[in-house]
Amino acid sequence: MGAVRTELLAGCSSKDQSLRALVHTKSNVGPKGLSLGYAIGAKGTFSWTGKSDLTQMDLLSPETSGERREAINEAKEFLTAALSQKPRLGCEVLEEGSQAGISKATLKRAKKELAIVSHKNGLSGGWEWSLPKGDQLQHTQIMIPFEGSH
Repeated sequence: MGAVRTELLAGCSSKDQSLRALVHTKSNVGPKGLSLGYAIGAKGTFSWTGKSDLTQMDLLSPETSGERREAINEAKEFLTAALSQKPRLGCEVLEEGSQAGISKATLKRAKKELAIVSHKNGLSGGWEWSLPKGDQLQHTQIMIPFEGSH
């Protein structure tokens, strides 16, 4: 690893085994490239799925336990319901979540997974949370032929 000029890592998300990506982890000859998603289909077929938000840490982090995953799913359901009508102050949502028995850390993990948008409400206002617009998790499949090295 120390002698190479650039390094790539291929793998799947520890949170969702169906999400796979090729991630640029090292480059000392220029900036790192974007992560590229891919899928392995029936009978081992390979296809690129486009730009991916997966990082090296997403691929290398340990799998989430079933109990922790269940808590995050509960928090995601809570956040989706709490923000379904309109954007709300994050401190209010965190307080309501706490009253519902969901920890602040779990709510923040769920917020990240749902790609909830935070923006400052004026100079003296608090942070407002809102659900992302559209389906940001939808991927466009791109087929790139593999020709081997030349």
